[in-house]
Amino acid sequence: MIIETTENYIREMITPRPRDAHKGTCGRVLLVCGSVGMAGAAVMSAKAALKSGAGLVTLCVPREIFPILQTAVPEAMCIERDAIISSEIDLEQFDCIAVGPGVRTGREQYRIVEHLLTSYRGPLVIDADGLNCICRYGQVPQRQTYMETDASADTDAMDIPRRMTSLLPEITARRKAPVILTPHPGEADRLLAHLGQKKYRELGREKAAEALAAGTGAIVVLKGAGTLVAVAPKAGEAEIAGTKAGEAETAGAKAGSSGASGVDETAGAGEAARADDLVQSGVDLFYNPTGNPGMATGGSGDVLTGVIAALVAYGQAGRKQAGRAADGGGAGYGSGLAGELPSGISPVDATRTAVYMHGLAGDIAAGRIGEIGMTAMDIAEALPEAFLRIAGR
Repeated sequence: MIIETTENYIREMITPRPRDAHKGTCGRVLLVCGSVGMAGAAVMSAKAALKSGAGLVTLCVPREIFPILQTAVPEAMCIERDAIISSEIDLEQFDCIAVGPGVRTGREQYRIVEHLLTSYRGPLVIDADGLNCICRYGQVPQRQTYMETDASADTDAMDIPRRMTSLLPEITARRKAPVILTPHPGEADRLLAHLGQKKYRELGREKAAEALAAGTGAIVVLKGAGTLVAVAPKAGEAEIAGTKAGEAETAGAKAGSSGASGVDETAGAGEAARADDLVQSGVDLFYNPTGNPGMATGGSGDVLTGVIAALVAYGQAGRKQAGRAADGGGAGYGSGLAGELPSGISPVDATRTAVYMHGLAGDIAAGRIGEIGMTAMDIAEALPEAFLRIAGR
């Protein structure tokens, strides 16, 4: 039994912007993505972030693809990939960082992912090759902890498959800000193996999402038909069960491949009805009703990464602004997405909202041109209309 993300919930998360909003208060996003031959991943992620309301988007990419990106996405800024490791930029200026789409897999890329996990203090989205890098290189011999290892050591899990343990749970446990993982089923299977869990097909979608969230301590977006957002207790903060006043959600019966199903029509604000096994694990599970088969196309996940990064950044910007106001630094615009609330929405709420809006944009695109010929860019281009439908302007 899981909780469905409803349109009423989304309308509480997304309201018209305050009149005094400016680009700095709408969220600063850094996207570490793209490579030679895979510049399109960076283009799609950046366009999606911009069309989801991000105030400023910076792309961290190889210099060789600067001309492509500055032509395809002139609104975005570009910095070189080496700037992250060399500390040439202040990572804390960004409200959210996303890493993975199109970066390819290698030790150099893994060092970037690990550096962001251990050095950046804000919310971090990891997708695609970022996840693959963790699965391949993010393990050490079981007797060692992260603090006992050298970050540059050769600890390839493929070379030493026995008696290895993942660094990810320990790293996420040390972070105050959440990590958001966005695997499709294939990446989920690799992550489960990385964590020493059963295979995806053995667990089924619900159990797999729960295992990933519980095993990593992260917010997990398990993509596919009926995308699931699984939230570990540490990652969830106070808003995971929908405690905002007036929220009314319906618990839907969603039979996953694990066979779990059930309905609770009484579930509302602050009431998250779950199967006994989910209660025992402490993982909250949310089902997304939007989307269609036309979204099964290359680049759709890159678009989702951009949407998540934008909405998480927007919420974080609102929280920072509210904090400054509380400290006597000026009222500012207050709350990010929801102008009348005392602070910006949480990363959990932002992630659930992003998944819903991504699917809604896909539904709008399918209504325009049909499912068969849809591309990821069609989804990105439909995002402004999706937000217009919810926010009203």
